[in-house]
Amino acid sequence: MSITVSPDLQALPASLSAAWINDALATVQQVYGLVPAELLAQAGVDAQVLASPTTLVPLIDAVRLFAVVLARTGDFTLGLKLGARVQVRSYPVLGYAIMGSANLGEAIDRLLRYERIVGELGRASREDDGDDVVLRWECPVPEPYARFLRDAALAGWVGLARGLLDAPVTSPRLVYFAYAQPVAAEREQYEAFFACPVEFGAPFTGVRFPREWLALPLRSADPALGGLMDEHAARLLADFPAGLNLVNEVRSAVYHRLAGGEPDIESVAAALGLGARALQARLRKAGLTFSDLVDDVRRSLAAVLVADERLTLVNVAFLLGFAEQSSFTRAFRRWYGTAPGEFRRKGGE
Repeated sequence: MSITVSPDLQALPASLSAAWINDALATVQQVYGLVPAELLAQAGVDAQVLASPTTLVPLIDAVRLFAVVLARTGDFTLGLKLGARVQVRSYPVLGYAIMGSANLGEAIDRLLRYERIVGELGRASREDDGDDVVLRWECPVPEPYARFLRDAALAGWVGLARGLLDAPVTSPRLVYFAYAQPVAAEREQYEAFFACPVEFGAPFTGVRFPREWLALPLRSADPALGGLMDEHAARLLADFPAGLNLVNEVRSAVYHRLAGGEPDIESVAAALGLGARALQARLRKAGLTFSDLVDDVRRSLAAVLVADERLTLVNVAFLLGFAEQSSFTRAFRRWYGTAPGEFRRKGGE
């Protein structure tokens, strides 16, 4: 089984927290016996990007990694399993802000306010509906990747609530998923975990629970911790486009310019509303250069494009902005230790 990774994912400045990915890989090793280092190598993802828990890993790299995991396990309930085992540490700053909340309502307010700082993947929203509250999650990422992300998000919400609430709460009223009903054996796993009816093919993805739950206290309630994390999260959020998520914004802008040749920092900076010097300075602060990022975008896309046998290697070189195929071949050998043709024949392994 294999999942095709679309190069267009690089066009999205979307990201996933390195802390979440590290915890997910630990779960993958525990549940399936797969070695994280081997999975990263097979996906062509540099392990160094996971070294800092605050790093926001580009969506295309995260999808490449979990496509390998799905191919190795054949388990399409992977997102459910990973979300069910999520921990506070999986969400730096946001997780501890939630943990310090007085009650579930305050925790949800912090989730809505700060979720962006742990990944640019989707948006949560709250809707009051009579005696119930519906917490929705809108994910702009296309299928088939969205199912994995939706599963992980909702299982993470419910799992964290069960662990943090100072009350014997076990199940919401109803869980909704905006994708088609899975096979019976998979559906049973969803119903067993959420312990409530699960509606597939719904118009949105979300969780419905009694409004009275908002007042339920958290056993970890710590106003001082919550206030401290509020200050830290607010600073990160204010600096998000030009700080925390700058690398992914640059990667997206580079992607849109590759087919036109070598991307230049002036046009990329202008697309982000910055001057070239300002962008250079901010990248230096992150320990990067513009040429580093161009090279990294090409590296990520090269593995995806070379795997697509509908494309000639000459076309791949053009799409990556190389003037000559020989330059592309040299770069590919530097990235993956083999020629692109050999990489294609071996299926990227």
